[in-house]
Amino acid sequence: MNDEGNCPYANLPAQQVNTCEKNGPLIKKEKFLFLEHHKKIFAAVQESFFLIYLSEKDVKPIRTIDLTKYEVRIQNNGKNSKKKSAIFEFVRLNKKSYQFIAQSDEEANEWCKAISSKTSKTTENTFKPATVLLKRNLPPLPKIKNKLEANTYEIVDIDVDYTEIER
Repeated sequence: MNDEGNCPYANLPAQQVNTCEKNGPLIKKEKFLFLEHHKKIFAAVQESFFLIYLSEKDVKPIRTIDLTKYEVRIQNNGKNSKKKSAIFEFVRLNKKSYQFIAQSDEEANEWCKAISSKTSKTTENTFKPATVLLKRNLPPLPKIKNKLEANTYEIVDIDVDYTEIER
């Protein structure tokens, strides 16, 4: 499945990616509703594409990501376990982001170095939640002249001729 446009490596078998810049096992971190799901994958960086395979023996990738359209970041979790501190992600404004867990911090840095020259830009240790990226300014509230006008209602007299209604 190609995420962005046509990938020339959409049919490249996993066994032929050993000549690419970086390849190896990763864990793909996904969220489904409120649950986190981790899936073992085999990934490779081939020119400006990130290829995702289910295993090293797959005939073609299950997903390809055009790296020129994404920013790569290392997610720093501080005191959490070593495995969780080796998270890196691809982020694109108003689009789906992809998170991956490497086997170690050094491995995550190697992936980021291999990917950084292919992406639109690289930012390390500056993870910002999507809510910050999508922050919008709201219009100002309407001004109320005084408290009496805010709670007053206009009384409307309506003359109704009931003789015409009964017909």
